[in-house]
Amino acid sequence: MNTAWLPHPAHPARSDEFFAETEQRQSNVRLTLAGIVALYIGLLIALDVIGPPLEGILLLEMVQLFAIALFIHWSARARPGVRHWRRALAMALDYGNTAFLIGVAGQTMTPVFVVLLWITIGYGIRYGRRYLLIAMALSQLSVLGVGLFSPYWRELPYFLITVALMALVVPAYAHTLISALRRAHDEALRADLAKSRFLAQASHDLRQPIHAIGLFTSCLKRSGLNQDQARMVDSIDRALNGVSALFRSLLDVSTLDSGRIVPRPQVVALGPLLRDVADQHGDAAHKAGVTLRVVDTGLSVRTDRAILAVMLGNLVSNAVKYAPGRKVVIGCRRRGGQVSVLICDSGPGIEPEEQARIFEEFYRSPRHRRTREGIGLGLPIVVRMARLLGLQVALDSVPGHGTTIEISGLEPTQEVAAAPAPVAAPATALAGMRILLVEDHDEVRGATRRILESWGCIVEDEASAHALPRDCDLILADQDLEDGTGGECIQRIRAALGRPVPAIIMSGHDAAHIADELPDKSLPILPKPVHPARLRAALMAQKFAGPAS
Repeated sequence: MNTAWLPHPAHPARSDEFFAETEQRQSNVRLTLAGIVALYIGLLIALDVIGPPLEGILLLEMVQLFAIALFIHWSARARPGVRHWRRALAMALDYGNTAFLIGVAGQTMTPVFVVLLWITIGYGIRYGRRYLLIAMALSQLSVLGVGLFSPYWRELPYFLITVALMALVVPAYAHTLISALRRAHDEALRADLAKSRFLAQASHDLRQPIHAIGLFTSCLKRSGLNQDQARMVDSIDRALNGVSALFRSLLDVSTLDSGRIVPRPQVVALGPLLRDVADQHGDAAHKAGVTLRVVDTGLSVRTDRAILAVMLGNLVSNAVKYAPGRKVVIGCRRRGGQVSVLICDSGPGIEPEEQARIFEEFYRSPRHRRTREGIGLGLPIVVRMARLLGLQVALDSVPGHGTTIEISGLEPTQEVAAAPAPVAAPATALAGMRILLVEDHDEVRGATRRILESWGCIVEDEASAHALPRDCDLILADQDLEDGTGGECIQRIRAALGRPVPAIIMSGHDAAHIADELPDKSLPILPKPVHPARLRAALMAQKFAGPAS
């Protein structure tokens, strides 16, 4: 059973949103039921079952019912949220009109007793225990009023007693079942959140040594190895890239499950974004013999750049992985009033029977289970992130001719995106750059220092968030320090030096979550493990961007 509609007590904002929606749904149900009752009364009038003066009384009653019901419907849409006065008015309308119709029209309105039971259960399920008790009390008062003031129903006391008991027992039993379902849902949600937290923390802790190994491996490549040693280091590097991709996927999944990803729309120039994604996968494409090409574009869209970049990165990584020795093209096109981004490869394609399953979590093609790394999380992550941005993901594949995956629904804009800082330059351009490295993990600090010094940087390192201020060209700090955060450390050093020193944050946690914690929201964030080429590009971007604003 899908229980996604149940609110969670740990998230009051989510519960308020849920109850705001239920008031709108309840108003829709009220109008529907009123329409059904109106049709029923119209049928009775057409069949001459009822006539004047009862006919006029009932029609006047229905006009009054629709007028108030429409007002409640308008109010719920115009002013969403929990409004107890509106609920009180709705309950008075529902029970008052139901009792009036049954009491005035007698046996012809016997079917309206079903409405009495319906609305009692509805209030209890939609609004909780307190409103259920109020609804049950009002249902008993309605039945009592019908029995006291209607001569016809006064002659049928046992029928009224049966209706009264049904209006007590059925809603109470329904509420018991819903409460049990709610408890089971809450327990499952707590277990799911605990799993997500565990994955996020485990991913962070394991990223540290992998990050250090990656940096040491890069240093080894530059140390004059013989041919056999170079091959072994390349094998280690490939294995590390596979593990790094796995941890990125696990962190993405845990972050999506926790609900911490909140899209931050901005103007995004697609041309630079597509080139950045291609540059990040250039080494992998070269090793796989893939010709990776970007079709340049001047289009800009309004979306979350970071989330879209992760989506495109996963798709390009898949295309490179499954189309070795072939071509992969990244481009975009207009479709109607929207923009689509396409990743096309000339690989072996996907069989029709597999195409419906490749977006399932952990699914991998039987043809590639032994020959390709990964656990089948990349494409499901793309789909989940697309939903966050209100986008669609479609696949078109012809076996033997290649595959195209399209991300559609991007809204174009004429606004100008901020010009990106240059990210590519020779490593020698970093020679003489003074860097203050703040990292509390000994192996990571040593590996980072070694790789920075191999690029000609002058490095001073600290293991504490309370590092002494040093005159430097850039601060490179880990966010998750033992005695504080990298963001706070950067703020303190900048204040002590009296100038906005350029800085970069590194972290093994979700970048979007980290960004919310930073005092300076403009700080670039590098997720660990950081590939040396990406670290070098980030340093170059800061060097050529000029002083921080």
